[in-house]
Amino acid sequence: MHPLPFPDPPLSDGAVTPRPWRATDLPWRFESFSDPQCLRFSWPLTEPCTPEHVHRRFTDEEVARRAGTELALAVGSAADPEELLGSISLYDIEREHARAGRGHPRRPAPQPMGVRIP
Repeated sequence: MHPLPFPDPPLSDGAVTPRPWRATDLPWRFESFSDPQCLRFSWPLTEPCTPEHVHRRFTDEEVARRAGTELALAVGSAADPEELLGSISLYDIEREHARAGRGHPRRPAPQPMGVRIP
């Protein structure tokens, strides 16, 4: 399979801007995946999230992107893409069957007015 490119030019609707994950985002991911609601509905393992899980997932996502089977993006505020609001990913991509799964966990804290991540 061909690697999946990151959106170029970057996507934005004026409220949010998806962007590639960065190593500096890992503490945010750990905190988000440690939330009980996220663990209940979005965490794929039976054990609690650890920083090691988050780091391994970050590394595995790049391998999957290069293999053409997944594209995971951080979702930042359009005004400040460093302010993370959530994430979105396409995974289990099967081009030959024209299908993929999608996920969009977000931080459970209230979102700023005008920002909605379904």
